[in-house]
Amino acid sequence: QPPFTSFDSITVYFSYMEDEAGLSTVDIAYTYVTPLLGDYNLDSSLSFVDLDTLVKKWKGKDYNFELAPVTGEAPHFVSTPDSKFDIEDGMAFVRMWSWYQKTYGEITKDTAAVGRPLEMIQNDNDLWIILDKHIHTGQIQFSYEIGESPIQFDPRQNKSGELFITNQNPEKGFSILEFARTGEVVEDTFSMKLENGIQDIGIYYKLIDGTKKIVQKGTINVNGSILPTKVALYPAYPNPFNPITTIRFDIPEVEMRLIATLHIYDIRGRLVETLVNGRLLPGTYSVKWQADGFASGMYFARLRYGKEMKTQKILLLK
Repeated sequence: QPPFTSFDSITVYFSYMEDEAGLSTVDIAYTYVTPLLGDYNLDSSLSFVDLDTLVKKWKGKDYNFELAPVTGEAPHFVSTPDSKFDIEDGMAFVRMWSWYQKTYGEITKDTAAVGRPLEMIQNDNDLWIILDKHIHTGQIQFSYEIGESPIQFDPRQNKSGELFITNQNPEKGFSILEFARTGEVVEDTFSMKLENGIQDIGIYYKLIDGTKKIVQKGTINVNGSILPTKVALYPAYPNPFNPITTIRFDIPEVEMRLIATLHIYDIRGRLVETLVNGRLLPGTYSVKWQADGFASGMYFARLRYGKEMKTQKILLLK
């Protein structure tokens, strides 16, 4: 009898079954698994997709999607909704999501780039991630050596129409930030602190706009190595290539951050692809160009940073 326990199983036993023709069968048992509390899309996981649903339904006062109050311990909560959204609903989701990250969470190492790189500002050990006004929901994962804990997320007071949630998994070598925003979305930042002497942190990000379209996706590395002192565009690898090549470049440390662009031009000088267009932190970057939809031939990769410009030839052979 409802309410059922989250992430549990119900087994129904039939000791005797007989059809209209009088035929009977041996004992049969059917087992049904109840979904995770908060798994709105029923994909057996808890992610920013479900968080986005909660935030939107909360804002719209759709009480069919509320979660609390709950009793029990994660993940086996029993939900008894009270026809109102409040902090208990948010905490129920956070507790379920935190349990899921500890139990099943892992880094999604999808390096395929979409849109411009993640915008960040770094000042010594302080790091700010910039979310523009088009970003409604997303995930940012930080990968590092197992057993370390090089990132400390700064406390954040969630405003109306948003939820930012974080989880630390040093035993698995990653930390995660997921968020959802709805209503009048504006440019915002999320801040954190980095430990002294960090060697390497991989940042994997996926940011979604209000139409559920991925507008920024890729990976960036943050490390404690000496920052570049000049603009550099390294030889693409492989070159010739088919259909993917990787282009590495350096952005130097300067007093004022400038716009960096990395464009691809065809042999006639026509712009055919924009791989980078935005303000970047000083450091070394790696961007993949996936040229499935382009014809074989000579192309030019052109990096521009302020008044500096670097160009190289790349050859697509199919």
